[in-house]
Amino acid sequence: MEVRKRGRIIGLKDYIAFNYFHNLRQIVLFAVLEIAVFPLVILLFYSPDMEMSPAAMYFGALILFTAITGVFFLLQLLMLRIRSKKQYDSSKVMQAESELVANEAGVFETSEYGSTGFQWRDIHKAAEGKHAMYIYFSRIQAFIFPKRLLSAEDRDTLRILVSKNLNPKKNHLKKRRV
Repeated sequence: MEVRKRGRIIGLKDYIAFNYFHNLRQIVLFAVLEIAVFPLVILLFYSPDMEMSPAAMYFGALILFTAITGVFFLLQLLMLRIRSKKQYDSSKVMQAESELVANEAGVFETSEYGSTGFQWRDIHKAAEGKHAMYIYFSRIQAFIFPKRLLSAEDRDTLRILVSKNLNPKKNHLKKRRV
């Protein structure tokens, strides 16, 4: 039982999608904290001598900081896209033809630049986004299996391999469709 893909596996869109997937939780958490904390800071500066009530001041600040947070959120996404493109463009390894294999032994990738692989016991986690399935071999690095290259059978095989060989707490792949 294995999934084997050959060719130019990771394209620029795949790499950008991976970085969005990997960083989105952090960006959203920052935005939520920003919306929650900044209006509270405004209330610290409230004085009874002001003509606005604390509630009016709080909700005004909430609306203002929600708008500011939205702008910062979009800027972070744009900067992440630009940084991802620069990283991809500078990496001949990511752009090279390669072979990516997942089987009972683990996950392995081979290209003209060398090979790397990890046994299942050394895999950090498995996750699934809208565009790809990711097998993380560290907290920030992963083998990327773009869904555009995977048949339904390949996806099911990868899910089975992960569920058989990885601790359930590390398996964040979507459940198999029956």
